[in-house]
Formats: sequence, C-alpha cells, structure tokens
Amino acid sequence: MSSSFQWHEVSLSTLIRPFLQLSYPTARPANPDSFPNANYYDIGLLDGCFIISTMAVFAILREIVRLHIMTPFANKFLFGNMRGYQCKTLKSKKANGHANGQANGGHIHANGHSNGHANGNGHYAARRISARNRVRERNVIRFAEQGWAFVYYTIWWSFGVYIHFSLPTAPWKLDHLWIGYPHNPLPGPLKVYYLTQCAFWIHQLLIVNAEARRKDHIQMNAHHVITICLVFASYFLNLTRVGCLILVLMDFCDIVLPLAKMLRYLERTFACDCAFVTFLVSWFLTRHVAFLLILYSTLFRFPVLRPGAFIPNSGEIVTKELYYAFNAALIALQVLMCIWFTAIVKVAWSVMRGKPAEDTRSDEELPDSSDDEADDKLDEKKRQ
Repeated sequence: MSSSFQWHEVSLSTLIRPFLQLSYPTARPANPDSFPNANYYDIGLLDGCFIISTMAVFAILREIVRLHIMTPFANKFLFGNMRGYQCKTLKSKKANGHANGQANGGHIHANGHSNGHANGNGHYAARRISARNRVRERNVIRFAEQGWAFVYYTIWWSFGVYIHFSLPTAPWKLDHLWIGYPHNPLPGPLKVYYLTQCAFWIHQLLIVNAEARRKDHIQMNAHHVITICLVFASYFLNLTRVGCLILVLMDFCDIVLPLAKMLRYLERTFACDCAFVTFLVSWFLTRHVAFLLILYSTLFRFPVLRPGAFIPNSGEIVTKELYYAFNAALIALQVLMCIWFTAIVKVAWSVMRGKPAEDTRSDEELPDSSDDEADDKLDEKKRQ
C-alpha cells in the first residue's frame, strides 16, 4: 500500500515538475563565455510545459494589472473616483431625487416653468456630458489594456537588455552571433527569457482573436504568427543570441507606444504627442536601421562564418534550407513593419499639421466623435 502511494506521489511530481521549473538541466560548460555562475540547460519538447504554465500566469497578471491597478487609476484621473462614471452617476441620481422630492413638495408651479426651461438647455447639456463620459469610459478600458502592455514590455525589455549585455554579442558585436555556434547548452536566465517571451506572444495571439477586432486584425495575426515561428525556430536551432537581440530591439518601441496611448486616453494631448514623436524615432532606428543590420548579418555574415551549413551532410544544425526559411521569415517581418511605419508616418504628418495623435487601430464597432456631433445637430433641430 505504501509503495503504491509512493509511486503515485513520484508520478504526480514528475508530471507537474516541467510546468513549474526548467527542464533538461545539464552540466555547466568548462569555460562559458557568459553567465559563469548560472545553471545550464539543454532544450527539448518538455519546455512546452513551462510555456503553457507561463501563459496561465500572464493571463492572471494581465487581469490583475488591468482591473485592479490601471482601471482604478484611470477612473480616479478622469472621473475623480476609483469606480468610474457609473458610480458618479448613481450618486448624482440620489442627490437629484432628494432635491426633486423637496422641490415638488413646496414649489409645484415653479417646477412647471423651470422644467420647461431646463428641457430646452439642460437636457442638451446633459446629453453632451453623457456622450463625453461614454467616450471616457471606453478610454478607461483602453487605458487599462495599454497599461498591461506598458508594464510587460518595460519589465521584459529590461530583462532582455540584461541578458544581451551578459553575452559576448554586446553591445553590437554581430559576428559573435555566429562565432562559437551552436551556443548550447543555454544559461538559465536566457532560457527563462526565451520561453516567457514565447508564452507572451502565444498569449497575445489568443487575445487578438478573442477580443474586439481592430482595423489591422490581419496584419496583427500575421505579425504574431511570424514572431512565434521565429522564436520557436531560433530556440530549437540554437539561434538564441540573434533572437535575443531582435527581441530587445522590438520591445523598446512597444514600451513607448502604449505610453503614448495611455497619455492620450488621459487627455494629455501635448505629452501624448511628445511620446509619439519619441516612438516614431525609436521605431525607425530599432526596426529599420538596427534590424536591417542584423538581417545583413544573417544573410551575408553567417555564410562566411559558418560555411559548413551549405555543405551537404556536414552535420550543421542550420542547413541551407533552414537558412533560407529563417531569413525569409525575417524579411516578411520587415515588410510588415514597413507597412505599419507608413501608417505611423501618416499620423506624424497629422500631428505636424496641428492635429492630435490618433490611434488608427481603434475598435471597428465603436462609435467615434462624429456620433456626438450627430447628436448635437439632432438636439439643435429639436430646439428650433
């Protein structure tokens, strides 16, 4: 009986362990060129268990940050209380009900005249206030979404910078991306960074398809799929050093853009425009200058430093076919970023002409300010 219990206990712990800790621990290399005091690990299919559990953790953290940190903050900033416009409306209705009760008791005739006057102007003003507050309520939801993105990218970009500067490739020694390849086993911090990034992007792909469709829904899906494929390919092909550098470059812009959107939703137009200009410059430098230098290295320096990849049956992990497939995915990613950069430049041109920075990825089914203008015209006709 006791042996059966021990067998079940061992089996359960064996099943759970890959979800809670890194798999495939191995001996530390004799002279590692990075992380000399870290534990080292091989790669394998059980790493998928760690990715699944990390996705669950991200789902929980996302809700905590959105609902319990960012939403109360935006409500406090926009409505003066942490529960939002609905709470403010309920308080206003209670106060109005009490005041109307007293007024109706002693001033019936006065109310007839005052109500007629109020219905002419007061109802019109109330509609405008209500419409503006509905927009603010939507902005609170969007602020919370961008707040989670800002928190995640700030933390993981900082983590990625730490990883990159602990590798021989820092700060910009691109040939070391290929010198000493394959870089296996992996130090623990690099493996954690890679698996958590993969978990995040799979989680993001699920969110994009579960929530309200955006105008660039197809492009976002394509971007996430390409990113996930590149992360998986670079992980299992031991191209983690070039992958880490690309992720660090990509993530910096994703800190500044959510910040700009958050400022816009808080109705801080000038600060939003300043953040957007910073985003525009950082996007161009990281995603079109630095990224193209990395693409040049993968296209032209890798064949020079690793010529065995193009020799049949040479035993190289990256074969000629995998080399072309990996670079094709990088080029596809650059094409997508060029499409987005065109849209960004259009927004920048609008800002230079004196218009506020607008989010071109607004929800397709949500009304815009033109609805409020239509309401105003309708009210004006009624008053006439």
